[in-house]
Amino acid sequence: KKLELKMDKILALSRVERDGILSLEGIDLVGFLENTSKDYAKDLSLKINTQKRFFFFFYEFSLKLIFKNLLENTRKHTNSDLVEINVKEDGNQVTLSYNDQGTFKGDKQKLGTLFYKHNSGRGTGIGLYLCKKLMKKMGGDLCFTFSPNLSFELNFMKAKDLV
Repeated sequence: KKLELKMDKILALSRVERDGILSLEGIDLVGFLENTSKDYAKDLSLKINTQKRFFFFFYEFSLKLIFKNLLENTRKHTNSDLVEINVKEDGNQVTLSYNDQGTFKGDKQKLGTLFYKHNSGRGTGIGLYLCKKLMKKMGGDLCFTFSPNLSFELNFMKAKDLV
């Protein structure tokens, strides 16, 4: 799975850097998170907090790569085995907050830039950069918050509510 993730990152980075086109698919965000976590978060406790289910248009491969990268970073860079995901709605925008109680002591301005690893011998330094680029390609955004722990906010435009 680690080799598969590295190869997926390299292929996706190549596609994004040459401005490749992504084909969007309709996805239930909460269902997607639940299904993906069964395959890639078996060793982690995942808590998803939301009041509703939301439907989005995503490139499923890209969204899966983003989520797998965040889970991999939890394993590599934290001592936590708990990931809390909060999904909140604000008008047509939905924010998914990913918090694993991780900390970050590097240059906050460089986090998410290509090849930035901050004193870490682990990883390639392309994961968060690629996540940011893929979110932009899908019409969303990835932001980092530091209060006090590092957490990730993925902002999406909602397609419609699911019953």
